[in-house]
Amino acid sequence: MPPLLSAVINGYVAGDDLTIIENVTNIPVGRSMVKAWLTIKVAREDADPGVVQKVITTVAVIGVGQITDDGAGDQVGQLTFILTAADTGTTLTVNKAYFFDEQIKFDDGSIATLKAGKISFEPGVTSATT
Repeated sequence: MPPLLSAVINGYVAGDDLTIIENVTNIPVGRSMVKAWLTIKVAREDADPGVVQKVITTVAVIGVGQITDDGAGDQVGQLTFILTAADTGTTLTVNKAYFFDEQIKFDDGSIATLKAGKISFEPGVTSATT
């Protein structure tokens, strides 16, 4: 399962909630996903957790996400990462490109990078939230 290393996430408005759903194919036979990370950093070499880091397992966590299918049965799984309005509108700077990656941990302890690239958010017009 080679990673996509030039991924781009853009076209979303700062201050909006964003749910990122990733379908994971080619999970090794006999393996299941037990943990995954979405990490966003100013520079690749910055220490974890970077600017934003979402760590998910098979247990749903509000505002973080969940491994919704661990891929154990058919080598196809699914990850859901949630970026909140605070993540996209307060923590991350509008019109700034950040580095990100998505990494998976399997039940045997092995790690694989699913995707890496750049993420950015556009300014909105409406600032009202109530």
